[in-house]
Amino acid sequence: MIEEDYVEFAYDVPMSHYKAVAYLHEVAVIDREHFEGNHVTVEGSVSKAERDRFESILAEIQPVNSQ
Repeated sequence: MIEEDYVEFAYDVPMSHYKAVAYLHEVAVIDREHFEGNHVTVEGSVSKAERDRFESILAEIQPVNSQ
């Protein structure tokens, strides 16, 4: 991949869905991973296509609250 195709990210993921974080480890460059309570914050960079794929996965496990 060309470096310009990469975007930075920071995600807060529940530990109960750590498989999603494991997916990021496979497809992204992880700069920082911080565990706190029942969540992990992951920061790094990833291709735009993989970011979109991951955000779809994240939306399924963390639905946006309707107000």
